Amino acid sequence: MASPYYVNGEDDPVWCITAMTKGGAWVLAKRYRDKMGCTILEEPMEREDSIWVVMVSNPFMHGA
Repeated sequence: MASPYYVNGEDDPVWCITAMTKGGAWVLAKRYRDKMGCTILEEPMEREDSIWVVMVSNPFMHGA
């Protein structure tokens, strides 16, 4: 499973997960939702470099 990254540092309530495809981004986001209690914040978006990004909540910020 790919590691999420913080947009604005470790205290950020949002994690970004990247994948090579839209389907892959959905699979990873759903794994984080199911295993860590993250909330999927929006549908995956394609960046200019053809990488798909999906934002999920940081589970450590809402007591999961």
